[in-house]
Amino acid sequence: MKRTNVLIKIRNINFIELLISALLVQFAILFFMFFFFRTQEIARDSIRKRDIFQIGQIITNPCFIPSQIADKEEYDLYFILKEMGETDDIYKIAFAKTIKDPKTGTEEISMYIYKVNKNGQECSLYANLESRLSKETLKITEPASGGGTGVLKDVADGWNGSPFYFQYSNK
Repeated sequence: MKRTNVLIKIRNINFIELLISALLVQFAILFFMFFFFRTQEIARDSIRKRDIFQIGQIITNPCFIPSQIADKEEYDLYFILKEMGETDDIYKIAFAKTIKDPKTGTEEISMYIYKVNKNGQECSLYANLESRLSKETLKITEPASGGGTGVLKDVADGWNGSPFYFQYSNK
């Protein structure tokens, strides 16, 4: 029985074969990295949708009217939750954890926007989604108070780099 030496076979590989093998490995790594980053975007979008839906049910039924800033229609959610916590201890306990956008939010700017019209009858809470794979379910082109609940497509990209927004509205 003839024994073959592994080292001899490795030395018989030429430069072109080695280059092709390295390119194939690099391509496989890039392929998996692409899908890994897309998965991260989709996971962060589901966190945004969950947050907006849960908090939207609380602050849009009935619409919360902020007292600290007059004559504005849009507010960062951080300031709304802070004001709600100052008026009622239940909200302070419920919102003890800072609620913010998983990519662009900070401890003092949530990047979730609460919008209420002048008469306080229509309101909505929305966030910019990150994935461009979102499917549009609303026929409006910008977040609007009373515009419905779902995904809308704006004409320009938002702060997370996509034109898609998830909105929760009271009407």
